[in-house]
Amino acid sequence: MVATSPDNRAPVDGDGTGPIDQTPAASHVVVRVDEPETAAGLFPHAVILAKALGATISLVHMMGARDTDVTPVDPIDWDIQKREMQNRLLALAKQFESHDQTIDIHVLEGSCVDQVRGFLIDRPTDAAVVLGESHTLPGHTGGFVDAILASSDASILLVPTDAPLTKPPRYRKILVPIDGSGRAESVLPKALRLAKAAQAELVLCHVTPPPGLTAIGVVDREAIDLCNRITARNKRVGQAHLNHLMDSVSACGVPVSTRTVVGGDVRRALIKVMHDEGADFIVMASHGQSGHADVPLGDVASHILKRSNIPVLMVRQKLKPTEEHAFSGTRSEGIRQPSDLRK
Repeated sequence: MVATSPDNRAPVDGDGTGPIDQTPAASHVVVRVDEPETAAGLFPHAVILAKALGATISLVHMMGARDTDVTPVDPIDWDIQKREMQNRLLALAKQFESHDQTIDIHVLEGSCVDQVRGFLIDRPTDAAVVLGESHTLPGHTGGFVDAILASSDASILLVPTDAPLTKPPRYRKILVPIDGSGRAESVLPKALRLAKAAQAELVLCHVTPPPGLTAIGVVDREAIDLCNRITARNKRVGQAHLNHLMDSVSACGVPVSTRTVVGGDVRRALIKVMHDEGADFIVMASHGQSGHADVPLGDVASHILKRSNIPVLMVRQKLKPTEEHAFSGTRSEGIRQPSDLRK
């Protein structure tokens, strides 16, 4: 159904059966609409995401005053423009309406930052915002993107212009970067829901950090042997961790595989794995092991968002003093064994 007021929204139930699916992973998917005709390319991705996460969809258009310092705004003309945009949004929503998917439309007026902040505050904080490639991240535009980054912890789905076109979009392989941090693993509940809804395979990827050697003097055989041992140890531990995660994900009924890349630049390695695996979608955290709470996006997330040619769902979360892994608990001393999937 299509609604113009949040009061008309109806909950959408998830279709999973495990504990991970009992609580919705997001309750709102917001699609930024500049022009309804161009937003039609974003909407199919929003529908898949909303159904996977058990979420309501909102179409949002920003109306900003034009040339207010030169000529005053005609209130009648302004009202006509607003009504025309509402009708165009309604027409777009009706293209994708279904009995189990609620769609709201909203035309916001005035200061972009203030309006977006108010819009998100009035809705559950665990939301996902769908953007086209023209909204480069990080923002630095003073507009919609900056408002999202500054005012909420909403996840962001960026759909590149050159993303493969299928109707409806088909996600066969979903790439999930894992660096061993609780923040990186916190995306797994959303990735699992999306994989179930799309009947896709999850590809868990870990890039082992390259061991550093001080570049002073001659690098002797002892230093080389030490570097090789650390590299072997990092690969072994990383693969063991992926194996533990794979066992738990498989128990949720989702096909899963792993990729371990040894050394090199993490950002470039992930782009290469994306191409090598033929991934259709990426789910990743905004921050990993080296994340800092004073920046909206980590370096790896920013690089992937700018260079990926497939949709990327960047899951943002408040950084906690202590990390919590997606799989917690231990079954024995030594290497941590995953036992249960957190919501």
